[in-house]
Amino acid sequence: MMNRRGVTLTEVLVVSLVLTLVGGVFFTVSTAGERVTRRTELKLANITVTQRAFDRLVEDLDQASAASLQCACPSPPCPPGERTIQFTQGAATVLYQRTGSNLTRTIDGGAPQTVAGGLAAFEVIGSCTAAGLVTVAVTADVPADSGVSPYRLQSSFFVRNP
Repeated sequence: MMNRRGVTLTEVLVVSLVLTLVGGVFFTVSTAGERVTRRTELKLANITVTQRAFDRLVEDLDQASAASLQCACPSPPCPPGERTIQFTQGAATVLYQRTGSNLTRTIDGGAPQTVAGGLAAFEVIGSCTAAGLVTVAVTADVPADSGVSPYRLQSSFFVRNP
């Protein structure tokens, strides 16, 4: 019998093939996991943006006067996503509108305050009614190459105060 020292070329090739396959599987799994994480973070950011806009709007509408509620188009014909809501809150007049990708809130014609950024649309569905019912939709903006569809949150609010 011959005393072997070392490995044969066949053994080296088999080990190389196995390590390449294991490395390829590991790379594929980690890449897929990273992609899922990025998409999930983007979806969560979209939900957060739209929810922040709604939270602030609901706070103000809870204090609003239904008789003063006005929904308008700033410059007819009104393209989708370009509606405004205006109402009185005590002695103050509050205006919500989309400016660029921001939802802004202006009190008594003062400087606009950004309520939420990263929006593709702020829409009033239908019209504000004298009964104080308003239906609003907020759509978050997402990068075109993200593979994530825009998040749209729509809800109806009833303004209780006369």
